[in-house]
Amino acid sequence: MRLDLQPEAVPFETFAIHYSTIHWYGSKGYFAASGQLELPEGYTRDDLTRDLELALTIGGESATNTVALEEHGQVWSFRGRVHYPIKGVQLTRAIIVWPRSGAYPPTFILRGMLSLPGVNRKTRPAEATVGLSLPLFEDRPVERVVGEETVSFQTHHRLWLYRLWRK
Repeated sequence: MRLDLQPEAVPFETFAIHYSTIHWYGSKGYFAASGQLELPEGYTRDDLTRDLELALTIGGESATNTVALEEHGQVWSFRGRVHYPIKGVQLTRAIIVWPRSGAYPPTFILRGMLSLPGVNRKTRPAEATVGLSLPLFEDRPVERVVGEETVSFQTHHRLWLYRLWRK
């Protein structure tokens, strides 16, 4: 699922995953990801609805999950529970921190569970494409702001690990 190919979307100015893990238990995985995002010029967080859509693709299998974020000052968050049986991807925690001064870009944290047909710790290449989509209110010229990145994991038995190394 390629979020960035939607004609009604504008890409984030910056979208980068800095850290991600998947802990595999059979065909199910617990995932976590964190990174930074910046809205394109001319957009502010007030232009966004409080919905967040996660799209995840591993081994050619894709799934999406949309959650409603609650606003708590500079922090938008979602806390949910896992609903069994797990099919696709389920977010259990999502956080976006919007800085007051713009001294640093907004950051995001995602956690959840996944179960994709035929995907497990032995899937190769050990890569995941992570896409985020934040819908805009109807008075904007496009429907959503989107970002997508593919990360390649180091594998350690049941753990997939990705870290963005800075020089």
